[in-house]
Amino acid sequence: MQLTRIANDCGTAFQSDPLSFLQHAAAHSDVVAFDLHGVPHLFINDPELIHAVLVEHASKFQRTEYTRQSLSKFLGNSVLVVDGDSHRKQRQRLQPAFYHQQLARYAVQMVAHVQRAIANWQTDTPCDVHHAVLRLTLGIVTDVLFGTDAADILDDMEKLTQAISASQGREWLPSAERLAAEQADQALLERLNQRIARLIAERRAAESPRGDLLDLLVRATEDAMMTDQQARDEIITLFVAGHESTSMTLTWALLMTALHSDVQAKLRAEALRVFGERALQPEDYPQLRYTQMVLRETTRLYPTAWILFLRLLNEDLVLHGLPLRQGTTVIISPFVTQRDPRFYPQPERFDPERFAEGWEKVRPRFTYLAFGGGERVCIGQHFALQEATFTLASLVRHFNILPEPDYRIEPVPLTLLQPRHPVRLRFVPLS
Repeated sequence: MQLTRIANDCGTAFQSDPLSFLQHAAAHSDVVAFDLHGVPHLFINDPELIHAVLVEHASKFQRTEYTRQSLSKFLGNSVLVVDGDSHRKQRQRLQPAFYHQQLARYAVQMVAHVQRAIANWQTDTPCDVHHAVLRLTLGIVTDVLFGTDAADILDDMEKLTQAISASQGREWLPSAERLAAEQADQALLERLNQRIARLIAERRAAESPRGDLLDLLVRATEDAMMTDQQARDEIITLFVAGHESTSMTLTWALLMTALHSDVQAKLRAEALRVFGERALQPEDYPQLRYTQMVLRETTRLYPTAWILFLRLLNEDLVLHGLPLRQGTTVIISPFVTQRDPRFYPQPERFDPERFAEGWEKVRPRFTYLAFGGGERVCIGQHFALQEATFTLASLVRHFNILPEPDYRIEPVPLTLLQPRHPVRLRFVPLS
C-alpha cells in the first residue's frame, strides 16, 4: 500500500475547507499522511484499510480526546461517546429497542405522525424544509422511544443541536464570547436535565409498561445495571441522534426530489402503486423500494456523518503492510469514499438506481459508510430509514415539490453535513 506524505502542517487548510482538502488528498493516494497542528494524521480511502480500522483492529482505536470532550459536555458518557467494553455493554442494553419486532411496532406511531404532519403541511408559501421535518422527526422520536409529547421539549432540543454544532469551533472565539456561549449551554442543559428527571420519575410511577426504550432504561436503573445519570445520558443522546440526522437526511432528500423531476415522478408512481388513494399503512414499508433507494443515494452524496476521527491507542500497528505509529489519528470520510469514481461512476450524478436490489454485491464493502461501519455502526439506522421512507413517500404522494429558482447546492461540514443555504421548497397539493 503506497503512502503519500504532505510535508507541511495542514491545520489551516483543513479547517478552512475540509471537504476540498480531503478530496484533493484522495485524488493523489488512498493513504495520505499529514500533520494537523503538530499531531500526525493518516487519511485512508481504501475499503480494505477502512475495514481493518473499523472491524479487524477496532479495539486498538478510539475517538480522539477532542471529539470525546466536545460531545461528553452535552451527552455525558453515552453510547455515542464511550469506547471499548463500556461502548459494547451500553450498546447491548439499548439494542432490544431496535429489534425488528420493535420497529414494526414503531411503524404504527410513525405513520400516524406523518399523516398528521401532511394534513397540516405549509402550502401557501415556500416551506422551510429543515424546520418542518425537524419538528416531525423530534415528535416521532419523543413519542415512539420515550412515550411523551415533544411540545414542551421541542425548542430546547433544537437549541441543543445548534449548541453541539457551534461548540466545535468555539476554541477560536474570544474568551468573553466563549464564556457567554458556555453559560447559555449550561442553562440549557439544566432545563433538559430537569425535564428528563421528571420523565424518568413519571415512568417509574406508571401503572403499566409501554415496552419502549424508556422502559428499558428505567428497568436497567432499577436492576442496578445503570445509574440515573447514565440513563439521562442515553436519553438525551437518543433524543439528539434520533431526530437531527434523520431530519437532515430528509432535507437533502426533499431537495434532490425537487431538483430531479424524473426521480420525483418515479417516487410518486411507486406511492400511487403501493397505497394510492388509501392512507399509508405500516405494512407498506417493504414495498416502498424506490423510495429507500432515493434515501440511500441521498446519504451517499450527502452523508450527515461526513467524517470519522479515530486515534490509535498505546501501540504501533502494521495495517495491511502500512506501519502506523502510536498516537496517529486516522481519518475516514464517507463523503469522500462515497464519491470515489472507482466505486460510483459519475459520482456527482444523483442516481438512485445505484441502490437497486443486490447493490451490496456489486461494489466492495465499506464503500457505503453513511451509517458508519463495524461495531459502531449506527444503532438506529433501520429506525431512521423507516421513518424517512414513510415521510418522503407521503409527501410526494400528496404534493408536487418545487425548488427555488437557481438554488445552489453547497454542503457545509459542521457536526453534520448540511446545506449552506436554507432549503425552501414549494409544496403544491395534487388534485
